[in-house]
Amino acid sequence: MNKQRFDTGKTPTITVSECLGDLVVKGWPEPVLYIQGGPFEATESEKGYTIDCRGSLNLRVPVGANLFLDQVRGDLIIKNIEGDINASEVNGSMIVKIANNVTIANVYGSFTGKNIDGLLTADNVMHSLSLRNVASTEIGDVHGDFSARYVEGSVQVDHVMGDASLNTVNGSVAIERTAGDANLRNLGGAARLEQIGGDLRLTGGLAPGKHVLRASGNILLRWPPDEAINLTATAPSIVRRLEFDSLTENKGQLTARLGEGETYVTLEAGSEVILKPYYDSGSEWGDADAGEFDVDFSVSMEGLGEMLTSQLDTRLEELSTRLRTQFGPEFSQKMAMRAEKAVEKALKRVERAQEQARRRYAPPPPPAPPKPPKARKASSQEQLKVLQMLEKGVISVQEATTLLEALEE
Repeated sequence: MNKQRFDTGKTPTITVSECLGDLVVKGWPEPVLYIQGGPFEATESEKGYTIDCRGSLNLRVPVGANLFLDQVRGDLIIKNIEGDINASEVNGSMIVKIANNVTIANVYGSFTGKNIDGLLTADNVMHSLSLRNVASTEIGDVHGDFSARYVEGSVQVDHVMGDASLNTVNGSVAIERTAGDANLRNLGGAARLEQIGGDLRLTGGLAPGKHVLRASGNILLRWPPDEAINLTATAPSIVRRLEFDSLTENKGQLTARLGEGETYVTLEAGSEVILKPYYDSGSEWGDADAGEFDVDFSVSMEGLGEMLTSQLDTRLEELSTRLRTQFGPEFSQKMAMRAEKAVEKALKRVERAQEQARRRYAPPPPPAPPKPPKARKASSQEQLKVLQMLEKGVISVQEATTLLEALEE
């Protein structure tokens, strides 16, 4: 294995014109370029350092280095670079962790980015693209799934051939077209997703401004009841379980207002729009102090029923939406009725727990005589498992119906 070392200074320009294998680049505090792999050729000029490698390559570079990577035949891994990163063509997958500005032309595998403080630009990613803790993005085509979590700025994507998932984006979101489903949560800027090929699920409120969401399938909106919204929904079927201050509802269209604010949301679905309340489970417990937990336990239990109902209802609604697409509305309606019963049972169990919390410091009552054991009842978790088995094709529709009826006995 060949090795070579160059004293470079703190911010050198390093170019890899071609690497026929895998390439790993790691930044370190030394003003030194260390090359290991091979066989390779490395040259130094006024413009910086150029490397050609006919195998795999490992580079240690100063953290402030600027990288130009023309062609990498294998996988590419880059870590801890404060300078700019430019990659023209990566035939394998690409991973970037701890970087500033990243510019990518073509990645023929998947791309994973984490802790990117600057702008991420990518023209074409042939498989999935996954981001976490990034500043902002401008993406062209993603031929697999696209996910972004904890984005400080905006997210802009032209085409996503798979599903799109966004969680906690402080800036605006604009996706021109998504072939699969879209899942959105905790968005802080304007949202425009006007061509969603599958279903769309939006959880949480939106910032003041205009938001447009259009899906060929269903749209599920879970909205906080204490946040203002001016809503226009259009779909062949609209299911409303969220209460509004004012409401106008005609066949296939709904116009509603909740609170006083400048948040305008337009929903258009090819199949169904479902409007439901959302309760943030983190808000009830996040500020609890360990020393005050016992005293405030019964008070904190007050919102637990709503939280549990919301969370169970979300899962069951998602399953019901997919089952409706696969097996038709009649079977989906039957499953929805069973789902409602499961949620009601869960809520009753929470209410019993709440009552027990209120009586925590009361003298215990005299022991009651033992009762004969009751027949075992089906839990909502068991019913969910049956629905998931049906969705995956493990069991048939008839078998699912039989199992669910048996669990109710």
